[in-house]
Amino acid sequence: MSRHFLDLEDANTVPTGPFKLTGRAVHDVVNHLAMGAIYGDAGLGKTYATESAVKRYPDIESLWVTFEDQTTPRDVANMLLDVITGVPHSGTRYRMTRDLVEVLAEKPRLIVVDEAQNLNKRCIEHLRYLHDQPRTTFGLLFVGGNACWDVLSRYPMLRSRIWRRVEFQPLSPRVVREAMPRFHPIYAEADPDLLLVIDDRACHGIFRFWASVTLTAAEICAQHGLTTVTEQVVRNLLRLWDGGSNAA
Repeated sequence: MSRHFLDLEDANTVPTGPFKLTGRAVHDVVNHLAMGAIYGDAGLGKTYATESAVKRYPDIESLWVTFEDQTTPRDVANMLLDVITGVPHSGTRYRMTRDLVEVLAEKPRLIVVDEAQNLNKRCIEHLRYLHDQPRTTFGLLFVGGNACWDVLSRYPMLRSRIWRRVEFQPLSPRVVREAMPRFHPIYAEADPDLLLVIDDRACHGIFRFWASVTLTAAEICAQHGLTTVTEQVVRNLLRLWDGGSNAA
């Protein structure tokens, strides 16, 4: 199972709408060797949802790559060859691209490009070219944060090929009330209004913040022999969260 932020213990996977849609998107990308995109601001659970979905398909080789800003098509070919074969490569872009096409024709694979918002036009076109080759057999999944979809949808030849896409957004107050009692035992019996206070003051619908806050809240509960968060726990939590300023 994928890890929660800060290795939060006793946390459960919460099947939110985007989480379930990610599972369907990965299923379709894997089974049809298609293209997909999972995107949204940082900390919303995109990577966790994608990792969880990809792990349901152990029979297909999955490869995660991250390209830095200013990456060139040659860098793309080089890194993919290195990751797939486990052997360092060198040479011209054209030679490595030719070799990469041969490797990508060997068997079905899933390639996940993380931090996809860093891609430039030349790299996007190179990935599209590789995927379009009649001999290659791989699904291509883009995962990215801020402005990821703006980058990918800027190029019609790529946009028209992305078959499945899922956008992650901050949790609404309604979803917070429904999801957090399932997320961690210390919220199971908590006053729903306290959950909204935590979200409004510290988390803002962002799962990564909820993991950070929950670790602190669980430690406070353990120190006082509590099994659920109380108003006093929330006060102490918020003092730690904001450094003592504007505490409840």
